[in-house]
Amino acid sequence: MLLFSLSVDDVSAAEQTGAGGDIASSAVDADPDGPAIVERQLQDADEQLIRSEPYLHLLGTYQAWSPITSGVSIQRAIALALKRDVSLAAAREQVVEADYAKKNAVWSYLPRITASTEFAQVDQSVINTDNQVFQEGDATFKTLVAQLELVQPIFDLARIRGLKRAEGERAASRAALVAESHEVVYTLVTAYLRALEKKAQLDGVEQRLQLLGEQERNEQKLETTGFATGDASDLIALEIGAAQSEQISLSSQYSMALVELSRMAGHPIDQLVPVQVSEEVHRLVDSGSVQSLIRQALTDNPRVNVQRLETLGALRSFKQQRASERVPTLDGFFRGEYEDREASRFGGGSETFDNTIGLRLSIPLLNASGRGYTSREARSQYHQAVLREANLLREIEVEVATLMPRLAAEHAVLTQADAVIQASEALVERAEKAAGTGFGTEMLVLRHSLQLELAKARAEQARYAFLSTWVRLAYLIGEPIEVMF
Repeated sequence: MLLFSLSVDDVSAAEQTGAGGDIASSAVDADPDGPAIVERQLQDADEQLIRSEPYLHLLGTYQAWSPITSGVSIQRAIALALKRDVSLAAAREQVVEADYAKKNAVWSYLPRITASTEFAQVDQSVINTDNQVFQEGDATFKTLVAQLELVQPIFDLARIRGLKRAEGERAASRAALVAESHEVVYTLVTAYLRALEKKAQLDGVEQRLQLLGEQERNEQKLETTGFATGDASDLIALEIGAAQSEQISLSSQYSMALVELSRMAGHPIDQLVPVQVSEEVHRLVDSGSVQSLIRQALTDNPRVNVQRLETLGALRSFKQQRASERVPTLDGFFRGEYEDREASRFGGGSETFDNTIGLRLSIPLLNASGRGYTSREARSQYHQAVLREANLLREIEVEVATLMPRLAAEHAVLTQADAVIQASEALVERAEKAAGTGFGTEMLVLRHSLQLELAKARAEQARYAFLSTWVRLAYLIGEPIEVMF
């Protein structure tokens, strides 16, 4: 644990100078060699990493930026994200790591073979002895010892449980890859829909500005002929100003949405393609009870599967640690040892070769690992995993129960919005006919057209709100999101 304390003078100085760059300058003043040390470390990192083939390959693959292509569809964006997303690449590498861990767990139960050689010079002083040959005095001699040892685990419960734990982690890594793919698709589709929504809102504002401009010009003509006052023009000017402010804001939001979408896809995207949804959308609305969807979410959601496997892994880790602290182990061993002592024992030398075969029973009594009882920590980690799983299940259950009525309500709003559009189109059509026969005015046509654009904007907003809710619900219950397009 690191403890930091500031004196009153330090606090007052910080308040006077402010934060941010002044802290960095204070660090430089405290250690003038600091920047040079960092620079040397960065240069060393560049030199070492550049010589690493995996570093160059992975960095080049996921740093490369493709040329801009016009009109990237949502299917193409999903394919790009699944291919170029860095988190997915890391998840794939974790699968490789889990495969190696499983192999290593198998290797831990195979024979261990070690060889060692020791060459030394011994200065020996015999102080007292009753051996007539091995008399008192000093001697200097050289020794050579070569040893070959083979150890075969016969019974080791901790290693056996380690095999099961490695197999579980292997399955968990694959489930995590599926969950990460599901997460990438969900995040990208949500971002794509958000960008489409901003684009639709921006197009609606631009169309509204065009109609307001025509309405303003008609009012100005009426004013010049004396058939209107300036009040209507002033109101239209206020609406135009508000629409222009909204246009600037939406344009900025749309640009930021494209930037975020490009980051997720790993590909520059400057234009979008409208989405066409399948009948899967309506199937979820009429799918039945909320309880059936909750059961599906608690069994098919990839995050739930990953968490359940992690809980199982924590349990196996606890059992493995407990076995290593309580259960004896039995090993078989063979040792071949060659020893050469030159002129030892005051003129007598020796050269021997020993073969030893035996069994070794190890019984853990007290602090056998030298690290205390780690099974207690593993048990606490297992309890934490169970609580995380319970929290995740509760979170998903509550959200699914909330989203289902919301999806039905948004579907009803969307149906109503389509009806409003049809009514507005009928009004525009009648106004155009009346204007063509002399019983109506162009001003009335413009006003009805403006109402139609507002109805379309509300319908688009309701449509993307409904699709976003559908995508979230499909994500929670483990449905493949990409099938809706």
